[in-house]
Amino acid sequence: MTKPSLTITRIIKSSIKKVFEAWTHADQLKAWHCPQGMTVSHAECNPTVGGRYLVNMVAADGSEHRAIGSYLEVSPYTKLAFTWDWEVGGDPATGSQVTVTLRDLGNDGTELTLLHERLSDVASRDGHMGGWTSALENLEAHLI
Repeated sequence: MTKPSLTITRIIKSSIKKVFEAWTHADQLKAWHCPQGMTVSHAECNPTVGGRYLVNMVAADGSEHRAIGSYLEVSPYTKLAFTWDWEVGGDPATGSQVTVTLRDLGNDGTELTLLHERLSDVASRDGHMGGWTSALENLEAHLI
């Protein structure tokens, strides 16, 4: 049985370099890498193959949601692939994988395609769809 996945494509009015760096610098992850209504209290990333990342999100009620994983592919300015697991809170997504592909559109910005694969079930896919959609809105606002 195939596990659920989701795909989101966005045009971001920023250079491909700035979009890539927003995904690969911890200080920038803190500014946007969570759904709206949450904040990132701590972020770490080592964007090298085998390197680890951690994003600790805090909801308005104080509950924590900590995403962790390791980088599977790092192609500067074009592609990132990483495992996605919840260490604390969040829907179960053990063994899932996120791939972010970037395409330079010149003066029109950057096309970002996010693929999140091998989610545990439809409810997890739907929850992650909402979270990623909101986080990508934060990313756009961060880069403006």
